[in-house]
Amino acid sequence: MEIFHSGNRLAMVVETREDGNLNCLRPGPETRAWEACMDAYQQPLSGAPMAVKWQPTNCIFNLSDHEN
Repeated sequence: MEIFHSGNRLAMVVETREDGNLNCLRPGPETRAWEACMDAYQQPLSGAPMAVKWQPTNCIFNLSDHEN
C-alpha cells in the first residue's frame, strides 16, 4: 500500500494478489456515467488548469518500508 499527496488531496494505492479480479476497474458504462455525474463536483488543484483532473503526486507513505 502506498499513499500519495498533492495539494489538499490524498490517494491510496492498494495492490492485490495476481489472481484478484480487477474487472471492476475497467471503465464500463456505469463508471463513465459516474464520472460524468461527479465531474461537476470535482475541483482542480490550486494552480492547475480547470480541465486537468490528473496531477503528479508525491509518495508520502509506503507500507513496504515498514514491513520486516
